Amino acid sequence: MGIWDVKMGATIPLRKVIRKYRNLLLLSLTLSFILIPVIDSIIIERDRNRNMLYGQVFLIEGLEVFNRTDKDLNETYAVPSDHLLTDVLNVSYEYPIITLLVYAGLAALEPGWYGPHYIANVLFTLIFHLNIILFLYIGQNYWDRKWFWFMGGFYYFFGFFMSVGFGKADPLADFFWLVSLSLFRQERRWLSNAFLGLAFHTKAYPIMILPVMFLVDPITILAFGAVAGILFVPLMLAGVGYGALVSHFTSDPNYAATIQNPFYIGLIWNNPVAVLAPLVLVVVLLYGILDTGSWHGIPFPRPKLRKRDVRMVIIFLLPLVLIFVSWVLMWYYYWVVIPMFYLKDSEDMRKYRFMIIGLLIAHFLGVLLNFEYFLAGPIQEFFGHIKTYPDFSPP
Repeated sequence: MGIWDVKMGATIPLRKVIRKYRNLLLLSLTLSFILIPVIDSIIIERDRNRNMLYGQVFLIEGLEVFNRTDKDLNETYAVPSDHLLTDVLNVSYEYPIITLLVYAGLAALEPGWYGPHYIANVLFTLIFHLNIILFLYIGQNYWDRKWFWFMGGFYYFFGFFMSVGFGKADPLADFFWLVSLSLFRQERRWLSNAFLGLAFHTKAYPIMILPVMFLVDPITILAFGAVAGILFVPLMLAGVGYGALVSHFTSDPNYAATIQNPFYIGLIWNNPVAVLAPLVLVVVLLYGILDTGSWHGIPFPRPKLRKRDVRMVIIFLLPLVLIFVSWVLMWYYYWVVIPMFYLKDSEDMRKYRFMIIGLLIAHFLGVLLNFEYFLAGPIQEFFGHIKTYPDFSPP
């Protein structure tokens, strides 16, 4: 029996899921391929361009490219500005080795250095639609629930623009993660952890679910460690590492000159009122994991877990990690959708959707509470990705 034939307690095999939604999938693919050049004509897809550039330089310099900053590349290869990050960043390559190798393969196939790099958008768009199929397959027992379609729509919206509009490698990381999740639900724990290791070396964020993997079956995370370790060996031999990636998630001030996260806890030092933004997430968390009472019809959380389930608490806590990271962009929020499938029952999943809503509220509230800062910095930088954009700088 093949991996995709195992039903995981569901009733519809993968091929029938594809058949059921084939018209919508074909429509989505068609629109995606039409919009790839259209969006590219409007947006400077810096991350895609820079990844393709690093892939090209990898073909020349090998893994030493991990030590190259934007300034190095500009001075050495006269790289145009649309293939480099904006002025607020000048960091070395921060993506894991699988991502670098994939872009290097795409660069080897694409003639010329500077695009258009549609090949990356096409590849990741195809992978993204595979992810949607897996998402539907894994979640088929919840097709009749509104919360499932809310979460699926949220995942689709951001995943669509990640692949079609930005050519980012996140869909590939999600593919490995969703395969790992499928295997996890089939109780094939060793193989599940191995695929999670592949996901981690594509983009770092799938590692967030490792505590759950450890909680369920501690010994099998050795497979994650083995895959992650083997893929790190070439970097060790080359004397390079993921220094920029570590600086990103530890909020090292040398990583970036500005704060992009509207609910970053560090904003309260200059604006104490800004604490309201991360507080939104804390309140939503409490309503999600605690028992509730009622006062004049108003529910309030009681100091008692609504169920004794460590896995549930860990998963609900995951979005709060973003509070402590200064460089968080809005599409990071879709990273916390997949963990809902590790919850044990549909009621937990239904409540988990409020963590996503809490992230959105915290985001826009944080922008409002720090509006002058964000208008002068991050918002201006955001419009710097549009080929014709307004200037908000003071005269």
